[in-house]
Amino acid sequence: MNAGISCIAAGCAATLLLSTMAAASTAVDATVILGEVGSHGARATVEVIRDTGNQWDLVTGNISQGEPQWLEVAAALRPGADGGAAETLDEAVFLALKPSAKSVLELLHEHAFDIAAVCGSNIATDYAANDARRMIQDRIDILKRLPNGVLAAERDKCLVGLQSALKDVSR
Repeated sequence: MNAGISCIAAGCAATLLLSTMAAASTAVDATVILGEVGSHGARATVEVIRDTGNQWDLVTGNISQGEPQWLEVAAALRPGADGGAAETLDEAVFLALKPSAKSVLELLHEHAFDIAAVCGSNIATDYAANDARRMIQDRIDILKRLPNGVLAAERDKCLVGLQSALKDVSR
């Protein structure tokens, strides 16, 4: 999408702010993205980020690290993501289970993400079978170590999904 069309579809301010981030090529700012979602909506912000160089990969990479501000970005962007964008957000949140399981379970509890999408059998399908098994098992092990509490229902549903995914990958 060229910049003129971006201005029409997503708002010139979003295009200019996110284009500034793109100029840095490796710098994306969670606060700027959250502001753009607030000003222009999730769908317009997702479109601009996806159409701006490698920004989408940088955003989802940051989300996968599990930092609170980036999980907030994930929740803010999710309503505006569909198709491949939704799948990559789901995968980033799945990856964030390892460094930040409790925060991810909170997102699931708040219904910002669907448990089946984050903890289901479609996760880790883009990886070699051995890598996928290891990634899924790592997250199962982490979730099993979490204590019972407010998020126990989400933890247990996620565990069921991940155990099913592990069986699917092992076939």
